[in-house]
Amino acid sequence: MYNLKLGDRMKRILAAMLLLLLASVATAKVVYVPDNYPTIQQAINNASKGDTIVVRDGIYVENVVVNVESLTIKSENGSANCILQAAYKRKPVFDVNADHVNISGFTIKGADKGINLNANRCSITNNNVSNNYYGIYLYSSNNSTLANNR
Repeated sequence: MYNLKLGDRMKRILAAMLLLLLASVATAKVVYVPDNYPTIQQAINNASKGDTIVVRDGIYVENVVVNVESLTIKSENGSANCILQAAYKRKPVFDVNADHVNISGFTIKGADKGINLNANRCSITNNNVSNNYYGIYLYSSNNSTLANNR
């Protein structure tokens, strides 16, 4: 058995690291579109790592850039009730450039690329990706899960 003695300085460093870790976990929040933010993009722009964005039923006309890691973006009641229509056909509806992003439960339509995935370890599930030139376009993306999409 080893006898490990930590000095006061090392104990303070470890305690500070633990507090930072707990603070980052504790600050993850759930926000609702349009309740807290009128658009999905505004919710993403104000999001932090680990947050969840829940999108209420409706039709949203926008192109969304996702650049926050470990973000979950999901519809409240599934793809039949939450439609994301491209505002600009030549831009992806969802342009994902951050790792560990989860997108679930949307109808995504009206663009050259429904979802452009340029990130790793993402999860794209339960979406209806239709009326796009490319439904889900993978570019330099590894270890991602695509399941139950139409």
